Amino acid sequence: MRLELNLHELKRLDCSIRSQYHRWVASAPDSYRSDNFFPSRVPICVTARFGQNHEIGVNEDQECMTWQTDRDWSRIRYVNVALATHMSINPVEHWDAEDIDELEDAYHEGIFDSDDIATRNRLTREQLQAILDADVGTILPRVYSNRGYIVETHMADLGERPYAVLVKAGGLHDAFAPLPTPAVVVHPMQINAGDEPQDQVPAVDAPPTSATPFFFYPQAGLRSVGHFQADGLVSTCYPIVGRLNQRLRSQNVSNPDPHSDDSDDDMDGVDYTSTRRRVVEPIASQGYNAMMHHTRGRSAQHHDAQLGLVTAAISGQWATPGTNSARAYTLSTQCHYEMPHESFNTKIQPDDLGRDLRLENVYCFNMLALAPRRRCGDVIVTDIIMPLLRIWDHGSTRASINNHIQLFHPTAYPALYSWTTYPLTALLDHIFTEAEEVYAKDKFRHTLLVEVCSVVERGLNYMHTGNAAVIASSVMSPLWIGKALVTDGFPCFNTDIVRIHNGKRLTVSAPNWPMAADSARPLSSSRATQLFRYDKRHFNAFYAHLAMGIVVAKPPPPFIKESNELRQRAFAIMAYCVVLFIDDCKDLVSTEVMKALKRQRLLPLPQSAYASSRQSALNRWKESLEPLSYGKERANTYASLLSSISEDPNGEPPAGTEVTECLSYVDVAKLMLAGTHSSTSVRAPLWKHGACLTALEIAIVEIQHLLNVPIPDSEGIIAGILATTLRDLKVDYVPWHAPSRSTRGTTHVVSHLHWMSIDRTNPFGPQLAGNAQHHPASARMTQIQQVAVNRALTDRSSEWRVPVNVSHMDGLWEKSVLPLDWNWTNAFMTPTGGPPSHAYMRDTYLWAQTTYNKGNWKHHMALVWAILVTTILPNLHVPNSSKDRLRGYTNLGSLNQAIRNLKWEPPESTKKGLKDRGPFITMVTTYIMALMDPSSPLLTNLGERGGFGDPWTKKHNPKYIHGLLVVRLGIADARAPSVATVPKYDDNFEIRSDRQLRTLYDRIMSLLSDRKHGVYFAVCELFSTEMGVYAVDVKGHGSRPVVHSSQSS
Repeated sequence: MRLELNLHELKRLDCSIRSQYHRWVASAPDSYRSDNFFPSRVPICVTARFGQNHEIGVNEDQECMTWQTDRDWSRIRYVNVALATHMSINPVEHWDAEDIDELEDAYHEGIFDSDDIATRNRLTREQLQAILDADVGTILPRVYSNRGYIVETHMADLGERPYAVLVKAGGLHDAFAPLPTPAVVVHPMQINAGDEPQDQVPAVDAPPTSATPFFFYPQAGLRSVGHFQADGLVSTCYPIVGRLNQRLRSQNVSNPDPHSDDSDDDMDGVDYTSTRRRVVEPIASQGYNAMMHHTRGRSAQHHDAQLGLVTAAISGQWATPGTNSARAYTLSTQCHYEMPHESFNTKIQPDDLGRDLRLENVYCFNMLALAPRRRCGDVIVTDIIMPLLRIWDHGSTRASINNHIQLFHPTAYPALYSWTTYPLTALLDHIFTEAEEVYAKDKFRHTLLVEVCSVVERGLNYMHTGNAAVIASSVMSPLWIGKALVTDGFPCFNTDIVRIHNGKRLTVSAPNWPMAADSARPLSSSRATQLFRYDKRHFNAFYAHLAMGIVVAKPPPPFIKESNELRQRAFAIMAYCVVLFIDDCKDLVSTEVMKALKRQRLLPLPQSAYASSRQSALNRWKESLEPLSYGKERANTYASLLSSISEDPNGEPPAGTEVTECLSYVDVAKLMLAGTHSSTSVRAPLWKHGACLTALEIAIVEIQHLLNVPIPDSEGIIAGILATTLRDLKVDYVPWHAPSRSTRGTTHVVSHLHWMSIDRTNPFGPQLAGNAQHHPASARMTQIQQVAVNRALTDRSSEWRVPVNVSHMDGLWEKSVLPLDWNWTNAFMTPTGGPPSHAYMRDTYLWAQTTYNKGNWKHHMALVWAILVTTILPNLHVPNSSKDRLRGYTNLGSLNQAIRNLKWEPPESTKKGLKDRGPFITMVTTYIMALMDPSSPLLTNLGERGGFGDPWTKKHNPKYIHGLLVVRLGIADARAPSVATVPKYDDNFEIRSDRQLRTLYDRIMSLLSDRKHGVYFAVCELFSTEMGVYAVDVKGHGSRPVVHSSQSS
């Protein structure tokens, strides 16, 4: 956890820790103190910044004094330091040779022709003099000190303007690759103290054995040159840091101070003489051109051209009066005065602009690894920082970086940013001018211009930073510009979506605008900028116009069966409003609950522990397909909602959560429509910060135009359309307002803590009773978006999910790809990483994911069986008493029949994790596929006597996914009663023949073809009649036939 505190708050926290912490530790359970973790540590880290961009190494005495007096270093555990070195490359006017006597005096240990001690030769005086006397203009050989540092034999008279330096991408991985194991050679000390005997120098700390991860950021669209950041240092730096650590360790014990009392200063009694403790720990490094420091805008971290200022300025026309309006005016004025890219161009004009390559190494100094007497500022400066400042002067490090630098003429850099981004900046200028004129005339077209502006500014940001994270690929890839910039550095647009006419007018095709695949809603590139510059209410109003404009321009598939095509279109438009309403409800709850969780996590136990449970409940509710529906099982969504808003998710919901009011759908619809009138305040169930309010305003006008009815008559018609849509989208409850607590009346502002159930007994009320007979389409939406379902049914290879109601599968049984419910999260693992012993398990799931093919009936059988298993959850348990009865069977036929007749029972009340269907779809599918294919990683890594190994068993057995289950499901036959206790593949159970399996598969698929009762019949066949009734009546999967008995008189 990270807290930012002012001085007063910090003092209060310090006081609380001093007075309460030890008492809290003392009262903790014994298990908390068993490993000495709490008694040996302090519970807070305070970070204090010393300085930034301060020159160091200029006056060592002054710096030692400053560091010594700045802090009480004996009370500090860690010091993080970033040391930056500027690599400047200048044209040389002429060279002046150094005096040979002065060189030999300065380097009395010798001067060598190489920094490699295994191959180097010491230069004689004559050889050194020859180098000093060489003709000016020749390439002088590099010479080195005894410790490997470069010796400057000539002084250069530099030209006026240095070259600009960037890093080349090609081969940069070599700079961060692990170094080869050095030959065993007696190595001289390479850090100061040249008079120290060489036999006192211990071996160097081992450098990293794996490559250091790094990230490359191409600049100005030049794919091959730019900046880098790494999670460590350039590889050649590690031996130098290692030798420094060895020296510091030796100094801890070489000069003991008999007058010091270390016990008072040693904060936790650690052994600072341990060879495992290092004073200097490399953390990270980066290399970039120093010009970046001269072109920052009003932010210390970003350039003006990277902040989306133009997007914020033109989207500010949507701002509401008040703070947002003032901010929008400021941004617009700023862009009118000077566009961000114009400001950047002005800042890069000076000739004295720094163009050096700035190499920054970040280190952590572990003060506990220093002897207490040496935890002081002058030791940090003299013995640690000063040696690290010379790290780039060493021959090995200089060579490693010299191989990866690219020079630019000072007139070309940084001007090339302006050159390569000109198409983008010219387009920005055009959009800014055009958007201001469009807003009042065509608000929908204005939203499209804002989105294109955001895309262009993101492209400009990428050209300046090289960071691909700014590319909103979901939007920018269909528009081509995203991939074009990353791949080639040249911006271009898909002319089917964005077209520029004669350089004077920009048109955007609304029907072709990128849409989210899972919800068929328009994607937005400007969302982050608008939320950062304004607020959620501002963006939601903007997005409503964008979304509704696209719905009108490109009507979605029919939502309701209607003979009147115009009414059918009206229902489709209203369905989109309801979808936004559902999103608003999720946004409202998420916003308020996250605020509460932030406060709750700061409370003492057990309150703070409830936060994670509430977070999980919130995620379950938001991810459900119908978050405002009770469904067959009220607990599915509503219980998750109640858990998320309750301080104690396991206790009773807050008083007043379920309000006593119960309105009909038409009453709710009228309340929602009333909120669109400017004279009426927005009341529950609408959220004034949501997108639905604006969407309804647009929908009302559009529907009135479509149906061509007088405005007074249209109100009842539109209310009926909205009421029907709410019902058909399974909105069973809506957020409501708090009950009245005063005599002044009731507040009608929506609250996430109060919810009202809609009256379904008379859903349309007396006024619209005739509309109650309106029937939804026969293939009604089983997900929030009819568009997504239609696409899923027609495109066998498109993404899809298993419906909550399995009887709604219909054409989804024919999908050729695994559902989205099959994922690594549901398998509780990731495709990479983890212990080596789990590799075969990851390989099995990866094999299932990549090889699944619906054309292979065995693969499809595995998925179908997994889906059917979810209809009876959690009834997978077999009591021990039932297993004991199996021991008496000796006839295999009778044994298998007895196993398949076992009752499907729920587990003990303490057993958890058996109700979420996602893990079962993933794990059962994979398990059955692997068992039926001898080439699967699971079977090729089979252990002795059919064991699948501890990792597999510990993951799957708790969910009853084992040999006994596949016998009960008809996939396998038992060979011995021990299959009920310790299943062993090909030992006490075996997979049935292909003929038997295919017969069973065809039978189940034939039963599932009955859309009305198919799930019931299939579950009865595969499990039992009791489970068939459970799947329908309790879990809500379809229906079952009703048998009417006749009595004779």
